[in-house]
Amino acid sequence: MRAIVTAYDGWYAPIYTAEEYSHPARTLPRAIIGGAVAVTCLYVVVNVALLRVLPIPVLAASTLPAADAARIALPYGSATIITVLSLLIMLSLVNANLFMGPRILLSLAREGWLPQKLADVGAGGSPQPALAATVIGAALLIVTGTFDEIVALFAVLIVLNYVAVFLSVFVLRYRSPDALRPFRAWGYPCPRRSFLLVPSAFYWPRSSRIGVPA
Repeated sequence: MRAIVTAYDGWYAPIYTAEEYSHPARTLPRAIIGGAVAVTCLYVVVNVALLRVLPIPVLAASTLPAADAARIALPYGSATIITVLSLLIMLSLVNANLFMGPRILLSLAREGWLPQKLADVGAGGSPQPALAATVIGAALLIVTGTFDEIVALFAVLIVLNYVAVFLSVFVLRYRSPDALRPFRAWGYPCPRRSFLLVPSAFYWPRSSRIGVPA
């Protein structure tokens, strides 16, 4: 579950930079829905390809399945090329996370939950103090060398984040019933209520095992 939550989280990432869009009401839905569809198709295609090349036991034990599959299906040296490409792709992931984190700190600072200095924005529109704080925090986590524990903690906290966001929708609708809402959510409020039952019914009993070897 931790691996799944970590792998698929991020589909909503465009919301963090919505303030910087020229036409957020038009761009944001396209980015979220289009991005989710594109990544889903990519995941399916890649997984089908891997399953056609690698047996399940080999796939389960592999640390970089794409490189192992390339070693079998492509000429000599292809595994090295795939490994290098994977590392380059990781840079885009780091870049995406460095877009999201500082804007969370920026918003918290604007609301008075963090030092006001973190709400400062540079001439180019980047929240530079918040960016610096995010980079320093990430570097400190890297230095600890406790990657598995950090991912386990992240998986729990991200579910808490989902719960808080969905609860905030109910609060916002109650406090601001007349606020402008250009989009309607299908089936509201049933999907959100259903989701709020999932962590308590399925996920939370297992979250207590964090840090305990399997």
